[in-house]
Amino acid sequence: MSILVVGNVIKDIYLNLDSRTETFEKDRNDTQWLDLSFDASTHRYFNRSSNYGGAAVTYECLHKLGLNALINNSDLNLTQDGFTTSQAVRDYRYILLADEAPCYFTPTNPVRTHFDIPSSSYDYLYIDRSASLDQDTINKIIAYSQVSINTKLITYAKDIKDPSLLPLISRSSLVFTESSPSDADSILSASDSNKLIYLSDQLIQYGHIIEPINPNRKDVFTHLSIYSVASATILGCFILGKSVEHSLRLAKLNVEHSKLNSALTLEELETLSSTTTEENLALVARNLVLYPKGILAADESGGNIHKK
Repeated sequence: MSILVVGNVIKDIYLNLDSRTETFEKDRNDTQWLDLSFDASTHRYFNRSSNYGGAAVTYECLHKLGLNALINNSDLNLTQDGFTTSQAVRDYRYILLADEAPCYFTPTNPVRTHFDIPSSSYDYLYIDRSASLDQDTINKIIAYSQVSINTKLITYAKDIKDPSLLPLISRSSLVFTESSPSDADSILSASDSNKLIYLSDQLIQYGHIIEPINPNRKDVFTHLSIYSVASATILGCFILGKSVEHSLRLAKLNVEHSKLNSALTLEELETLSSTTTEENLALVARNLVLYPKGILAADESGGNIHKK
């Protein structure tokens, strides 16, 4: 299966602010504040790192699932040593960190996504979360989908209320969104609402199937990339013929267990999925009482039980 991803490759720049030299204050919600006055003052950071985000995350997830994916208008490639590209990244996000709590700086006018009409057909055309589409680009995508009739269109529509995205949504086989179900029901037809997958920082929902997620990670994976990992994993699993329940389960595991700039492979996800918390507890319980071992419950102090 071939997948063409339409979106922007983004560079995420992480700056760890130095709490040893900066004066942070905390409010009643335990949120840290720093006065960044525009008075020619100097502020310091002790670490700077960068990672690929946006369409690069989607591409990596699909690649790790064993699928043939390409990013339109990009030569980004994934090797054992990481990403390689001959093109300069034009889209940036800056993430300021203080004790792993992030603050995001994103462009007011993101770089517009260019769509080069492919000379060949693809099985899937995926409009990524990172895509910044103008009307001309939307028209090109629609024109391509009308000519390449066997290509299935998949759209990530962050805001379902964006009227420019409605022509793409109506033509899509599957739609990812961060809007609420109530917003979708008030705008879309019943047939369009039935193909929506809802993503938030707490759950993934498709129809009546809900998978709670816990994206609290130690590597400060941005919530923006978390959405990309979840949607790409679900899309890839659907293409591979996984059930809805299993696809959402693997997406949850990828969000919670992948590393920064390193999504999990399908084999790793399946291994995690086959070892659930309940199965772990049952295994531990069985091992505790294997003959000739057992469990003794006694209401005694450490000194008395030692004597006895």
